[in-house]
Amino acid sequence: MAYGLKFWTELPLPGFAEWVGDPDVQIVLGATPSHLGESAVRRGRSEKTENEFLMKAPNGASFYVRSGELVVVDPGPLAPKHPEVVSLLTGPVMAAILYMRKRLVLHASGTVAGSSVVLFMGASGSGKSTTAAKMLELGHLLVTDDLGALDLSESGQTKIWPGPRLLKLRHASTGTPWLEGKNLVFNPGVRPDRTIPVRHIFHLTGRQMETDLVKKAGFGTAFGLIRQHTFRPNLLVYLTSQSRYFQLCTTVASHTPVSQLFRTTDPGAQTAFLAQLATPVA
Repeated sequence: MAYGLKFWTELPLPGFAEWVGDPDVQIVLGATPSHLGESAVRRGRSEKTENEFLMKAPNGASFYVRSGELVVVDPGPLAPKHPEVVSLLTGPVMAAILYMRKRLVLHASGTVAGSSVVLFMGASGSGKSTTAAKMLELGHLLVTDDLGALDLSESGQTKIWPGPRLLKLRHASTGTPWLEGKNLVFNPGVRPDRTIPVRHIFHLTGRQMETDLVKKAGFGTAFGLIRQHTFRPNLLVYLTSQSRYFQLCTTVASHTPVSQLFRTTDPGAQTAFLAQLATPVA
């Protein structure tokens, strides 16, 4: 289980929690369609219809998603458990599933202390996983890495569905997962089938700090950052409409604090700031 969904799968899904009951999503090995028909919207190696998604990867693997309920995987020349197949399945293919289920997906990692989540969003290589790892060392627990599936309550509060309990960061020398051998069990108050309120969203800018390590973003900047770091925006067609997407971004920017977190040459300053964030909030 991850993102509030129960998965039955013929392929490995690292970090997904065990579950009981009927599955929400089935992932099977098999032949995928060559095309989705004349009405499909084509972009690069992917095709989309109202309730279908087809992606053909450069490595020869292909993935077909229908209605956010069925995924067919053809690994092509690769083994089904090949890291590239699993990475595509848990990345863009998973995002397609989540969009089909009307969830806004950010390119973000998140950790939890107490009953709320701190999210770190940014481009690939901006340090999302590295920052999450530092938060874990300070006592936080992992909520998600790379994909942040948001859910908005009627009051406008931003909440997040817990993702797999796996950090993609790896040791440079061995290539093994950074969290290998560490305890990745959620705390008793956090369940993978329930959303958790988001306390703050930080944008990892990649730019060197000039005066302050952190700068709070106004509504316009926050709105733009959320749009900029929406995961795989080419999949937004499944969120019903562009106006619906703008509405979701507006709600998040209006109700959740968004700040820019700059780079610093002083590791002590960043550690001190993250330690403050790691303090549980009831």
